[in-house]
Amino acid sequence: MDKMSKVIEKRSSVRSSITKLVKRVQALGEETEDLNSLSELLELIETKEEILKKYDSEVEDLITDPEKFKVELKGSEEYDDKILSAKIKLKSKLKTFTEKTVQESHPGLNKSNISENAASALKLPKLEIPRFSGDSNFMEFFGCFDSAIGSNDSLSKIEKFQYLKSLLSPPADNVVAGFELNEKNYDSCLELLKQRYGRTDFIINSYMSKLLNLEPVRNSSHVKSLRRLYDEIEVNIRNLRALNVTEGSYGHLLNPLLLKLLPQDLVLDFHRKRSKDKNCEVSEIMTFLRNEVESREICESVTSNPKSSETKRTFSQNCQNFQTYQRNYSKPKNVSTAATLHTQLIKKRYPVVCLQLQSRHDSSKVYKLEALVIEIISNLSLNNPDLSTLRKLKEKNIQLADSFENEIPVDILVGSDSFWDIVYDEKIRVTDNIWLINSFFGWLLGGVGKGNNSDESCQNVCLVMDSSSILFDLSKFWEIEEFPNETRGLSERDDQLIRNFENNLEFNGQRYVCKLMWKENMGPPVELDSNYEVAKKRFNSLCNKLNKNPEISDQYKQIVKDQLESNIVGKCVNEDIKSGYYMPHRAVIRDDKITSQVRIVYDCSSKANEDKKSLNDSLETGVNLYVNILDAILKFRENQVAFCGDLEKAFLMIEIAEEDRKYLKFLWFPNDTVNSTQTFQLNRLPFGLTTSPFALTCVIKFHIKKFKDDYPKCYEMLNSLYVDDLYYGAETAQDAYQLTSSAIEILRSAGFNLRKLRTNCSELNKLWCENGYEENTDHGQGSGFLGLNWDPIEDKIKLNLRDVRNSLESGIANGTTKRHVLRIISQIFDPCGLISPFVITVKILMQELWEKGLKWDEQLPSGLEKKWRTWCSELAHIDNLQIERKLFSNAGMSEISLHVFCHASPKAYGAVAYFRYITEGRVKVSFIISKSKVAPLKTLTLARLELMAALIAARLAKYLLNTFPSLTKEIFLWSDSKIVLHWLKGSSKIWKPFVSNRVAQVQLLTPPNCWNHCSGSENPADFTTRGESTRKFLTSSLWWMGPAWLSQPVQSWPVQCLPNPPDGMCGEEVIASERRRTAIVNTMVTTTNDDNCISGCIDIDKYSNLGKLLRVTAWVRRFVHNAKPGPLKLSGPLCASELQEALYSWIKATQLKHFGRELKQLLSKGIISRDSSIYNLNPELDDNQLLQLKGRLEFSNEEVRAKHPWLLPTKDKFVKLLILDAHVKMCHLGVDGTLTQLRE
Repeated sequence: MDKMSKVIEKRSSVRSSITKLVKRVQALGEETEDLNSLSELLELIETKEEILKKYDSEVEDLITDPEKFKVELKGSEEYDDKILSAKIKLKSKLKTFTEKTVQESHPGLNKSNISENAASALKLPKLEIPRFSGDSNFMEFFGCFDSAIGSNDSLSKIEKFQYLKSLLSPPADNVVAGFELNEKNYDSCLELLKQRYGRTDFIINSYMSKLLNLEPVRNSSHVKSLRRLYDEIEVNIRNLRALNVTEGSYGHLLNPLLLKLLPQDLVLDFHRKRSKDKNCEVSEIMTFLRNEVESREICESVTSNPKSSETKRTFSQNCQNFQTYQRNYSKPKNVSTAATLHTQLIKKRYPVVCLQLQSRHDSSKVYKLEALVIEIISNLSLNNPDLSTLRKLKEKNIQLADSFENEIPVDILVGSDSFWDIVYDEKIRVTDNIWLINSFFGWLLGGVGKGNNSDESCQNVCLVMDSSSILFDLSKFWEIEEFPNETRGLSERDDQLIRNFENNLEFNGQRYVCKLMWKENMGPPVELDSNYEVAKKRFNSLCNKLNKNPEISDQYKQIVKDQLESNIVGKCVNEDIKSGYYMPHRAVIRDDKITSQVRIVYDCSSKANEDKKSLNDSLETGVNLYVNILDAILKFRENQVAFCGDLEKAFLMIEIAEEDRKYLKFLWFPNDTVNSTQTFQLNRLPFGLTTSPFALTCVIKFHIKKFKDDYPKCYEMLNSLYVDDLYYGAETAQDAYQLTSSAIEILRSAGFNLRKLRTNCSELNKLWCENGYEENTDHGQGSGFLGLNWDPIEDKIKLNLRDVRNSLESGIANGTTKRHVLRIISQIFDPCGLISPFVITVKILMQELWEKGLKWDEQLPSGLEKKWRTWCSELAHIDNLQIERKLFSNAGMSEISLHVFCHASPKAYGAVAYFRYITEGRVKVSFIISKSKVAPLKTLTLARLELMAALIAARLAKYLLNTFPSLTKEIFLWSDSKIVLHWLKGSSKIWKPFVSNRVAQVQLLTPPNCWNHCSGSENPADFTTRGESTRKFLTSSLWWMGPAWLSQPVQSWPVQCLPNPPDGMCGEEVIASERRRTAIVNTMVTTTNDDNCISGCIDIDKYSNLGKLLRVTAWVRRFVHNAKPGPLKLSGPLCASELQEALYSWIKATQLKHFGRELKQLLSKGIISRDSSIYNLNPELDDNQLLQLKGRLEFSNEEVRAKHPWLLPTKDKFVKLLILDAHVKMCHLGVDGTLTQLRE
């Protein structure tokens, strides 16, 4: 007899015994057994169950046939069910027997439990525990759960955990979603739920929110609504009282809100009756409301007729269609109309009336119909027919249904369901377009009539506004205070775009020729429509506008004529309207420009419909190669001699390749007549292409590279061009002349013309005139300067607030809204922070508007509107602000040092920077830049805000040192917070994360010994945090020159102390509260020579997925590998071999755990002992020292693992994960599929 037969025979004996025991349990009566016999029977069944499970496991391990394995599993499950049923019945008997014994042995308990037992004899309704979804009813839910399930000792923790999960719904179920089902996790999840939803502050906020969002009652006759309101208020107040939150702590807030919920007549009555000697209290309002509700309920019950308590239910067709709950619904009237089910909604909104229509000629004829009453039937009026037609009909004695005396609007619109009941079959043709139709009311006229205002055209304009654009403007407003990104670099794709563009560039001897940058370098897409119809309509509209404005029309025509003569524009040879792309064009008028007041702009974003692509959609935008505008402004202020100029028609100086010009077609009339419209094309780069800015900058940078070695200073200057504008400087007029003359020649060699030169130096002007260079002849106006205004004569800079003033004037009539405020302040361009004390006021105001949750078009509250108007009234004083362009008064300067001051208030924080230098033996100070920010909405301590101000100061200092690397190496940073200085001059690791991270950043940007202390009254950064009127800060020497001691010798500066903690209890408490808690940890490291054993450092019980287990194992093995000495270090993503090694390590660990003795015997002796449980399987070691079986397929052509499978135990967590992974990979197939996958 083989081993399987022996095991089956033993198991049959055990099964027989279990069957007898189960029959004995089933035969138990009500009073036949005692406690001891029941306990013995239960213990005997459990013992037999353990033995049976052992034999079942052995049999399952020995079965190799899948079909027999299925039959075996089914038989085992049947016996498990029998045993479970018997155990449940026995446990129930034991519980009943125990309770009965307790009652008999303690008679005193019977009296107290008589009523309870009597009540339990009644069939009470089933109590259901409410589901919990994360609201404020957690305490109610937890009480029900704890009394029914949590305190039930008969349930295990796993069963309680299952009940808990089933009673949670989103989002509360997310708290326990990731926990495995075990006893330890039940307590953890319960604690998490208490921490999340059982917090007192969370529940209090929830009850307060309910009180603040109650639905008001508008009519005092609605007694049920008043009762509902009273009950809701009372419930929430009592709940708050239970949490020790009395009415005294919130009554002053709640009183006016409660009165707003009541009808106006009740509020009036309340104020009449209440005592005027004391303040209004919540209890007083509630007492009044309770008396009113009770009185009205009594009155209603006495005076009203008794009605059935049963509410009639009416089926709502609307709810069926729209899957919604209809709060107030009445049965619809049965109206016979041709409306579909969905249009039945109209019946609820508009009343249905019954109409009687009579004929004007025969009053006995009446036609009845039902109609909907709506506000507007049609905006059209009925047009009268020609008088001649009416005259002919009158001569023939034809009685018309209408008199046609006046043009009147439509009163009744008859639907097609009633129309054919009104009209008859008889009809007469009057003219080619008009018919007479006989009807119930008389003869009707129908057909095509003469419309009103037929000579005028109607244009429909659809304006789509995206709220994201508002948020974009808002983000730009806040980001103006950010510093340029020092680490900004080009991505690999950006580099590739530049290389592709430069490779396609050609020089024809006069100018550069470039190709259009199609996306993905694939040429024009199929979806690119010619756009001819749209361009034609837009051109006709342009012609109408030009005809109304002859002056603009003449300039427009002259521009096109000049471009034709200059070959910028050319006649299109191929006028096929289906090929290429037609660009609509329009005039852009700039009154502020001295030259080129009218500019033609081409709309390359136009497209025929949404399914087609525009030209801009098909082109690459390119890379932003512009210099930072703040860098350009500061560089412009550095030198004594400044000059500026621009490139004449820069975009049009770049030629487009011949094959791409058909995509730049447009319509024009060369002979001043619209009828002679022809197709032209642009031969040059137009302003309006999405790729034009990149193409211009890239062409210039590509060209000037050739002169980098011969003209290094000129190359540096031209590399700082901002689009087509040049702003630069030099120390002397001769240096400036050399730069400009070299730049003119270099740019001229590429076809560009640098013109409109302007400077603050008369000597440089003279040199330009002598050499025939084009100057800006208008010396009466200031020059536009990167968003600012520069007056070269006085060499001063002003802010450009023209757009702000225009917006203020245009917005007065529309009222002050949040949208209006944002529109104004987003137009303030002050990159150097010259008026930060003025701007910070409106930034704080904007934050207050945001906190109040005002809508974009909602009127500002009176208090905030007053602040806004005060700010606007001071805006005019900014026009008088002028500062010196030069940072340094003359060239002979020494001992230049940088000083940055920082400060914070509860509302804002900021920093301001100055240059201090010595010239002609005198100390001079010049204002450079300031930055300010509003404090976060989340409340921070003043010390933390001061630290954030210090971080801004450090970034500002680092930025200025990079911008002016050759000017100064000595910096001083000043703060009036001793707490911040104490943090900065110590280690950052001893503080909590918020402080530690920012201290580390400051220390990385600036040396700690650069930080100094100054008094708050002498800190100019104070202006950037509290705001100040324009009159004060514009004349303040503290703001423009820094503290008085900064202009004095160093010996007069504030005396600095050692970085000790600040004095006073407040400072010590702040420092102590920010100190990181430390813990002493003793670590013991052990090593093992078995590199393959991973189970000691990774807890496999925490994983439910084989893939994740193997990835974590692979990362651990890589770390161990890289920690060992050796030249080869692994990096990058995990590779397949690492995951394979991780699998081997877990197989080895599993085999060591279950077959450790056999592995050692095979390694040492090459054979295992006969008493081993796996001896008959004939195991051996493979190349990876893993146990595998020889089997009978050794000489087959199968894969190695099919011939020699690894040996793994039946009950192990890793084996379960392995089986589960195979089961999932086979899309949850049965046992056969899973086994097949595992064996492969």
